[in-house]
Amino acid sequence: MTEPKAKTWKNDPEIDATHDAAIAWMETHGSQFPIDALSEKARAAAETIADVYRIPVEMPALCALATISGAMGRTWSLEGGAKDGQSTHGNLYVLIGAPAGSGKAAPAAILTKPFLEYASQVARRFQDFERPLLQTEIECAMAEKRALMRKFHGKKSAEGGRSIAESEADVATLNKKIAEANRRLTSPAPFVEDVTSQKLVLTCARNVDGAVFVYSAEGAEVLRIAGGRYRGDGKADLEIWLKGFSCEILRQDRVGRESVEAHPCLAALLLVQPSVISETYGSPEALRRGFCARFIAVNCHLPILDDDGENRTLDRDAINAWSLLIGDICDRRPSNPGTPPHTIYFNDGAREVFRLFENDVAALRRKIHDVHEQLARWRELAIRIAAVLAVADDPHVPLNIVGADVAERAVRIARWAVAAQLGILREGRHERMMERVRKLGTLIDASGGVLSLRDAEKSHGYSREEIYALAAFAPGQLTVTEIQNPNGGRPSMSVMRTA
Repeated sequence: MTEPKAKTWKNDPEIDATHDAAIAWMETHGSQFPIDALSEKARAAAETIADVYRIPVEMPALCALATISGAMGRTWSLEGGAKDGQSTHGNLYVLIGAPAGSGKAAPAAILTKPFLEYASQVARRFQDFERPLLQTEIECAMAEKRALMRKFHGKKSAEGGRSIAESEADVATLNKKIAEANRRLTSPAPFVEDVTSQKLVLTCARNVDGAVFVYSAEGAEVLRIAGGRYRGDGKADLEIWLKGFSCEILRQDRVGRESVEAHPCLAALLLVQPSVISETYGSPEALRRGFCARFIAVNCHLPILDDDGENRTLDRDAINAWSLLIGDICDRRPSNPGTPPHTIYFNDGAREVFRLFENDVAALRRKIHDVHEQLARWRELAIRIAAVLAVADDPHVPLNIVGADVAERAVRIARWAVAAQLGILREGRHERMMERVRKLGTLIDASGGVLSLRDAEKSHGYSREEIYALAAFAPGQLTVTEIQNPNGGRPSMSVMRTA
């Protein structure tokens, strides 16, 4: 092996500075949640809950955003936020971590109460009016089927002008009608809590618009089910979550399971302990498949406070106004299958705000190589936050146009949320970086002790920037150096184990 020259990049200040980009973003945008960016009713409800329960205002604020998102379902469609012809919905996944015993459930319960009441009304209406009609439809179809089968049972020739084949086709049609009616006997459920992935698919298929709000004050089990706890192959069960976020059609036809086609639109509010967030963001599959990148996630650090004896009370006007807002949004949800959503358009000013924000995040991603994929969806998330803000401002959404003012508010929240996500990602950074260092070391050994940066990038997916960052992170294990070809020609940059 050729002896390396003395020049080395393992302690280059420019390389060390890449990690500082995350800290700089967190210090600039993550110090205080922009509560004034929320709509008036959401802000007032969040502030009075934060005051009474003495918690950071971002906890009820994010609960409010998630609840509005869940209430919206698929009622609104967003156009023009990014590329022409690209549409999305306002569904958000919100994940809040807070220590056990911090009382995180009570504020969420207050804000989600009007939506849960709406879900109960949907179930009662179904039981009182729709279910009896379905049962009658099933009984009539079964009686018709029995009559047909009695008339043609055991016969092999035509009778009464009808062939046996025609009668069998009629029976098959009735069977299909009965099966569909039986499927619809299950009550629609706009809200679910502790649910398996398969049940979630069936619930989306049953609901008129495919929309489901997954809300749990103890959301660890939901995340662990998605992570594949009950699968025998050790793989995560993320398909419904990935497609439910993007609102893509999902078809399942497996042996031993009911065949189902759903057009899911999921929103989520999950409250967990911080260790559960670390567990989820520590899953290589959840990170690699973009599950974590779809969440607005935050760990709330709650101070331990003495009881000051002050009798704080909720602002009832603010809570009542909040309940009326959620009720108004829910009342606009479609009651018939195939009802098209209301289209919201972003104007040129809003698109420019989103464009500049995306460029800022892109600059950040270029400097943070180990987690840059987890920041890839923030323009889309900002657009969805803007839709939630616009509907919360006025469910009529005047002229169906959202301007730069709403986009600016959404981007302020998104910048804060990026900082919160960076804080979570930094907690597992050491383990992720060490795993990449170990894999790179194996590749170096397989290459005879020296691996050119060109081959590392071309054949193994390690960019030059990432290798520099790994060498700066683990200088005792990796060295990036310039190797002179013994046959002449230009030297090549290579990585090797530190001697």
